[in-house]
Amino acid sequence: MKFPRFFSSRINLKSFVFEITQRCNHDCIFCYNIWKCKKYPKGEINLEEWKNLIRKLKDETKVKLISLSGGEPLLRNDVVELVNFMTSEKISSNLITNGSLITEKIAKDCVDAGISIIEIALLSSKEKVYKKMTRSNDFKKTLEGIANVKQFDGKLVTVIVATKYNIKDVSETVEMAIALGSDAVMFNRFNVGGMGIKYMNELLPSVQELKNAFQILNKMSEEYGITITSSVPVQPCLIDMNEFDKLKFGYCPSGNDKSYFTVDSLGNIRVCNHSSTIIGNLKKQTFREIYENTFVDKFKQVIPEFCTDCNMKEICRGGCKASAEVCFGCVECNDPFLELNKKFVVKKRP
Repeated sequence: MKFPRFFSSRINLKSFVFEITQRCNHDCIFCYNIWKCKKYPKGEINLEEWKNLIRKLKDETKVKLISLSGGEPLLRNDVVELVNFMTSEKISSNLITNGSLITEKIAKDCVDAGISIIEIALLSSKEKVYKKMTRSNDFKKTLEGIANVKQFDGKLVTVIVATKYNIKDVSETVEMAIALGSDAVMFNRFNVGGMGIKYMNELLPSVQELKNAFQILNKMSEEYGITITSSVPVQPCLIDMNEFDKLKFGYCPSGNDKSYFTVDSLGNIRVCNHSSTIIGNLKKQTFREIYENTFVDKFKQVIPEFCTDCNMKEICRGGCKASAEVCFGCVECNDPFLELNKKFVVKKRP
């Protein structure tokens, strides 16, 4: 059977992130949004332009999932309409939000529109810690937002960004998430970028602090029967993930099929939401033209020199290349977490 040319040439990428706005009502100390650390194009396209980009991605890739991010996406008043459109196009949608703007109406409308998952940052069970990390007074509003999602049976994932400020409270925070009805918990170590570059040494948890947290989370996952994932790479030469059999760990897909290429608020494309390099603009180019940018090949292939003689290099690829790029100026540099903890490497071997 012969397939139409446009179908057979679609690029095998299924997940994308849409940064639909750069605006935010919080000023998180750990924020990795790249427009906070360097000169970056400002502005945002309208709803019809987003719909056109979705149609284009559907024609040119195998898109199945789009995550709506920002900034704070709910500062736009057309998120529900965008979700409705994606649902009509048979594309799943995630909403990544701080939760403070989720009223009962927004929660109901999102669920009715067919939103797949709503991810809300629940950074701590302690209001003082939450305020210190977000530099906002929205702790109670975030809890109300979570309650509103569950009131209408939305699928909820609570997200903990692990820093030195909140990592010791992880048990209480997960218990709060479970009590609020969270369907799963995402525990991600602080990944340096954006605003967070200024606070790297202050915020990055130590290897031992992360290991202690994983031990706690592993027990809680088994005890409560809740899925707990950790998606920001932690190098296996620093911590043996095999010790935590109930947790699910992720590593950088390095620009390959499981990557989540990012479309910013003006239609510019980056290889992921942590990368600072614009590789093209979807409004002006085909996705294939963008995907064939030499930076994509480099991002796929490069491994830090420190990792070249390690037998686990194909597992973790050195960690987060985008964080290395933003912090040190090159994707072949060490991930900041690895750079600060090289002396603790215990499994690096030929």
